[in-house]
Amino acid sequence: MNTSAPLRILHADDSPVMRNLVRQILAGYSAQLDSVEDGREALDRLRVAGSCYALVITDQQMPRMTGLEMAEQARALPFTGEIAVFSTNVTEREREGFASLGVHSILKKNSTAVFSLPDIVKTVMERSAPAYPVPAHTSP
Repeated sequence: MNTSAPLRILHADDSPVMRNLVRQILAGYSAQLDSVEDGREALDRLRVAGSCYALVITDQQMPRMTGLEMAEQARALPFTGEIAVFSTNVTEREREGFASLGVHSILKKNSTAVFSLPDIVKTVMERSAPAYPVPAHTSP
């Protein structure tokens, strides 16, 4: 019997539709998903409980704080977990900034890229093994 805590994921996106979609896609995984509406809220969560999160999934374009700004400040805490970013358009400067911060994935925010999230979660679970058991299936 596994008594370890579930993988914790923090998801920041200003779109309620996207937050719901991510929640549905990751429902089959033994993970606790916490959703917030922007980068500032995500950073507040990381300041309080950053070591509890293995993965942060963030939108790039959000009000109050972009995904890049949040990632920069999260790494300064220091948050050492994985970071994945969704964006409709990433500039070369942003791409370089994310790379310098060790961002795990930059995903095009479209109807199909979101379905790569289970693979990202599975990778994080495998890197964190044996703390988080990887489910037998690879899709929700």
